[in-house]
Amino acid sequence: MAKRLTKQDRAFLKLLGELLEYGRAHMRHRIPNSGESYEKTALYLLYRFTEEQLEAIEVLCKKAMASQAVSQLRNVFEAELYAFYLSGRGSERRVALYAIGGVELQIRSLRGFKAFVQKYPTWKDRDELTNLKTLETGINEKLKNIKTVRRNYSLRRKDSLPSVERISQLCDITGPKKYRKGNTEYLYQLLYRYSSTHIHPTPLALDRFLIKKPSENDLNEAVLATATVLFLDLLKLLKRQGVLDSKVKLGRFTKRHNQLRKKG
Repeated sequence: MAKRLTKQDRAFLKLLGELLEYGRAHMRHRIPNSGESYEKTALYLLYRFTEEQLEAIEVLCKKAMASQAVSQLRNVFEAELYAFYLSGRGSERRVALYAIGGVELQIRSLRGFKAFVQKYPTWKDRDELTNLKTLETGINEKLKNIKTVRRNYSLRRKDSLPSVERISQLCDITGPKKYRKGNTEYLYQLLYRYSSTHIHPTPLALDRFLIKKPSENDLNEAVLATATVLFLDLLKLLKRQGVLDSKVKLGRFTKRHNQLRKKG
């Protein structure tokens, strides 16, 4: 039987929905023929990814399915971390490392399929991902692309995109003094370590089907509150970077969020 939404749940859902509409209405960046920098384009795409994940959180939390929404919340946090990292000092170089990191993931995947076909020859040529010639061509092209990016941005071979954990630490180190140090790394520990009890089918995750946990009672509210504040922080960053209209006023949303948290 579905859980009933609390008054706080509904209030946070309303706030999140209004924030999503506000962001869409005041977005300055557009992809076709934008002529924007790579940094702004990357930030815009991270915003679009975040928007998509938040819409999924809305759908799940409207049904009080917060445990299922935690994986989307983790994605929102990761996207925000990358956005803050890419907008930091030396943004062009950071965007290049971010792009290289994505290509390296593709190379590892292609090499995995290549090793798979070599292990099981009967799978050869069933599709593009089991065609050795196609795989080898794809790997070589992507390695060439990485080499070109490294040359264009004077990157050394040892230069690489920091891990998500390291980026969370860098956010705490380089953030304004008014922010509580350790807050970002705390969220990393919460959403990447602790949340595994909700995301992966571990014994701890399965245990919630057997034993009613008090921590599950307010999980819907916690997911929505965290999603809202993460999105607010992202919109503020996009405003500073000129991706969102500089005239937008987010203070009233922050005030409402803080009021709701005090009631919780």
